[in-house]
Amino acid sequence: MSVLDSKKSAWVPVTIITYTDVFLLRERYKNICDADYKGREARISLSVDDLNTLGIDDSSPVRLTNEFGSIRVQAKLDPQCPKGFGFMPLSQLSNRLTNYDPIRAKYPNLKRIEVIVAKDQL
Repeated sequence: MSVLDSKKSAWVPVTIITYTDVFLLRERYKNICDADYKGREARISLSVDDLNTLGIDDSSPVRLTNEFGSIRVQAKLDPQCPKGFGFMPLSQLSNRLTNYDPIRAKYPNLKRIEVIVAKDQL
């Protein structure tokens, strides 16, 4: 057993930082069922450390889960992404991980979404 094998984990806590993708918006308004839109929204950019901890490669499927829902997306390597964070376009898919509770917060949480990332099988 190598040192890398011992550092692999079944899951990693990640904070998703959502962003507006103008190309994704263009595809959505052109045709919401377009395959390019569906493929582009179902991606999360993760750090090298997080991918190594999960024991997955670039373009592997992962499951994002929190108290509000669970989605399956494709993990992409982003060398600029810090460990413990993930970048994902703001879309209908990322909105499945959010909820609005006026007792907990004044506004819905659409920017910093706390999730657990786990390796997923297709």
